[in-house]
Amino acid sequence: MNRPDDADPLEWAARAAWLYYVGGLKQSEVANRLGISAMKVHRLIARATEAGLVTVSVDATVGRCMRLAQQLLSRFGLTQCDVVPKLEGLPFQAVGTAAGRLLTGAIEAGTHPVIGLGHGRSVATAVRSVTRVAAHANQRIVSLLGGAAQQRSSHAFDVVNRLATRTGSDAWVMPVPLVADTPDDAVIFRRQKLIARTLAMGAQSSFSLVGIGEVSGAAFLLSEGIVTSGDVAALVRAGAVGELLGHYYDARGKAIDSAFSHRIVGVNPLTLKGRGMIAVAAGKTKIPAIRAVLATGFLTGLVTDETTARGLLR
Repeated sequence: MNRPDDADPLEWAARAAWLYYVGGLKQSEVANRLGISAMKVHRLIARATEAGLVTVSVDATVGRCMRLAQQLLSRFGLTQCDVVPKLEGLPFQAVGTAAGRLLTGAIEAGTHPVIGLGHGRSVATAVRSVTRVAAHANQRIVSLLGGAAQQRSSHAFDVVNRLATRTGSDAWVMPVPLVADTPDDAVIFRRQKLIARTLAMGAQSSFSLVGIGEVSGAAFLLSEGIVTSGDVAALVRAGAVGELLGHYYDARGKAIDSAFSHRIVGVNPLTLKGRGMIAVAAGKTKIPAIRAVLATGFLTGLVTDETTARGLLR
């Protein structure tokens, strides 16, 4: 995530103070959680006190969101969670900006030779919010799935290229459809040298940012024409509730094994289990989908808003 000097200093002071006073963490633990030094944590807590943020409670909005994040971490076995206030009329802006901070931090850290990106409007917003930051030597930005027939700013192809341009890193994309016409076509695409190399590289991502799709008329893949209403109807009949990297899962997190799943050209989320995969998703209608994907156990992190967080905890 961003350094405190690069963001709102009082927000960072409130976060540090909440984790220390309310969360009961030691200053060294707060430092690990925020990705900063213990000395910086000490200064932030002092600043929060001087600014009047520490009285009986820390700033209500920040405190409320961080309390929800702590509960989500515990409930779903995550290692990272960021809950942000909901912005009325801007469903992707708040979560996208928060995810952008994490993405910037991952690039700055230099500990992730391969950073993978999924698709979706929230992921696209996250990339747009990344300020120009120099990538480390040999750092690569990799698409985790194929693109689509239509070029849109939220598709993996464009998202990866935009982030690579802003960071000066190498971009690896898959210029093939996410959903092939037939399972045989998908096999042919996967065997192409460039696609095979990109798939293999994407599977090595130690940090990846992905979206979560619902299975309804509002689904991103349906609205973008990547899947058809017939595909969606068949998936619903098979019990599909949530989508991750083009793969669908039922309410218990079990993969939907169908003809459709064999037409996907992309990294199977199972190969990224425990490898720093963070999902960014929010919205009341997405709650069942997010819960289904969380049930897979593939994710290590989640960025969402407080309304969605409450729904997940219920």
